[in-house]
Amino acid sequence: FPELVFTGDFTVIVVGRVNSGVDTLCLNHSVSNHQLRKNQSGHDAATFAGLGFHSSTAFSGLSSTWQMTTWRRSGTTFSWRQNKTARGTASEAVQTLKLNALCNNTFLGTGFGDDGEVVFYSTHRTDVELDSLYDSWFKPRWLLP
Repeated sequence: FPELVFTGDFTVIVVGRVNSGVDTLCLNHSVSNHQLRKNQSGHDAATFAGLGFHSSTAFSGLSSTWQMTTWRRSGTTFSWRQNKTARGTASEAVQTLKLNALCNNTFLGTGFGDDGEVVFYSTHRTDVELDSLYDSWFKPRWLLP
């Protein structure tokens, strides 16, 4: 896909599932080391890597179940969500995030999963907005828990 450059706040949503392996559901940049990953190194957790390495708290349930994973930045705070549940925060100075490739099933050659839908916002979406999207669009469309 065309290069997306986030210089400030952003929200990225991926609806997907992990079938096996690690480092799946990854969005990256083909040149710079900017990445958004799920199931990093065998842990069922969403991570933000490349501009500094930050991990969410552990996710619950099976990673093979379809889920809505959200990465967000507001100012200097990164946050993650699994479906409608917050999964931690981390702080880092604002830096540019560049994405231009979906590397599911190819990152390090170790992970296998399915991506159903990927949504990018150049703004920080609130919990209320994300809950509404989950209930009205993603849950019925992908039969999420």
